[in-house]
Amino acid sequence: MPKVKLFVMVEEAQDCSIRLLHERTRVPMSVYIREALDDLIEKYRPIL
Repeated sequence: MPKVKLFVMVEEAQDCSIRLLHERTRVPMSVYIREALDDLIEKYRPIL
């Protein structure tokens, strides 16, 4: 599936946490963000 750029503002603690997760796992931060968005979309699927 094609990807698009998306700019989001996050809290400093969220930024620190996702960067630390990336450093420890070497999984790109974008992968974690896409996974979180997928979870959120699934949660609200009934109203979409």
